[in-house]
Amino acid sequence: MHTRLTRRFSRTVTLLVGALALALAASACTSSSSSASKPAAPPASGALSLKGVCPDTVVVQSNWFPEAEHGAVYQLLGPGYRIDAATKRISGPLVASGKDTGVRIEIRAGGPAVGFQSAAALMYQKPEITLGMLQSDEIIQVSKTQPVVGVVAPLELDPQILLWDPKSHPDWHTITDIGQTDTPVLLIVDTGYPNYANVLTVRADQKAKLAPCLQRLVPIIQQGQVDFMRSPGATLDLLVKVDNAYKGGFVYSRGLADFAVAQMRRLGIVDNGHDTTLGNFDTGRVQRLINIVVPILNGEKKPVKANLTPADVVTNEFTAQSVGLR
Repeated sequence: MHTRLTRRFSRTVTLLVGALALALAASACTSSSSSASKPAAPPASGALSLKGVCPDTVVVQSNWFPEAEHGAVYQLLGPGYRIDAATKRISGPLVASGKDTGVRIEIRAGGPAVGFQSAAALMYQKPEITLGMLQSDEIIQVSKTQPVVGVVAPLELDPQILLWDPKSHPDWHTITDIGQTDTPVLLIVDTGYPNYANVLTVRADQKAKLAPCLQRLVPIIQQGQVDFMRSPGATLDLLVKVDNAYKGGFVYSRGLADFAVAQMRRLGIVDNGHDTTLGNFDTGRVQRLINIVVPILNGEKKPVKANLTPADVVTNEFTAQSVGLR
């Protein structure tokens, strides 16, 4: 954990995959429309209409190249999307439950695509970014210098793993004694580190301004994750297509994407929280994370907001309690 806080790689590790060789390749690809032949989605009304409530384009800064762990936001891309391989962005109509919400969504790749800058840093550099994807411990880390607030947690558990070969490393131990187990893979959360991964955040100073938008947008994201987990096929095809177009050195196949979804289901990585709602936060769990992370940051003389509380890190005010996996 200590290394993870000092050398931040804003990256949710692809499920059960070892280290990848990531080499950024120069891309000569140009923007292209990829779904022009499909009919446009019918217009939304009521709570699904975001026109005049949200920005004309909801910009999401992700923390890596497209992958199944990002399904909740890619699920919202409607027919007529465009892939910009040069800037590693995809944009299109923002669709909820098959209806066009009246605004667009743009999803920007992170990690190597942005020089490994965190979404929080980019949100403060580029004010057009509506939502940034961060880990909850990362939100704590930037609480004084680049404060952001988590508004929805598409993943219930952090899918980052510890992976080792017990035959090659018989003396290695888990935090509780990994050398005496026969399990070759360990989720970080299994060590007692209660992190949330891929939290969608807003800048703290923009939360009040965006509140009318978030009241409608957050439940749409929650439902998008539910819909994705129920029927992921089309979105997984899109993720693979976009990764291939980006040519960024991140190799992602449909087989790997299918495996990721299966593991997210099996391990409860995507699930309802401590109740029947998907996407909300357990503030007790966030407090436990604060208790772990803040002393480490203080010991390293890293600036952290004084008297930090869960309310400084996350909020449940926009999540719809009625949305969950059934």
